[in-house]
Amino acid sequence: MADLSRHIAAEFENIHASAAQIPPKVNLRVLRKLELIGVATIVSNFYHGVENILKQIFISKKIRISSDERWHKRLLEASLQEGIIQRKTYDHLLKFLAFRHFYTHAYSIDVDPDKLSILVASLKSTLKAFESDLSSSGHYHPSP
Repeated sequence: MADLSRHIAAEFENIHASAAQIPPKVNLRVLRKLELIGVATIVSNFYHGVENILKQIFISKKIRISSDERWHKRLLEASLQEGIIQRKTYDHLLKFLAFRHFYTHAYSIDVDPDKLSILVASLKSTLKAFESDLSSSGHYHPSP
């Protein structure tokens, strides 16, 4: 369990450090394309970090998630069913999952600043809810 706690803490440290790179109240419509792609990468990295944490929790619980093409969504669904995350957090994370899927399979030049702005605006609150859910479910105890 100590290894799991260290892994989760390290992931959260990376997620927070990445999220901190997005300036508060940034107007994505005025960014150059390369800057917009950078923000999109941070948003995608946020969701990858969430998945890494959830995968490690499932490994520690010896719960297997199928490895078919829908495993990303199944991981979130199983996290909800196992009580690791709450419904509201699940609903927010689904939006980030959809973006991760788009960003992985599309060209980064196709990122829509208006759609990305919605995710950027909710990233920190979603992260806070995710951390809170993990703490409430007994999977994460942040250091004081």
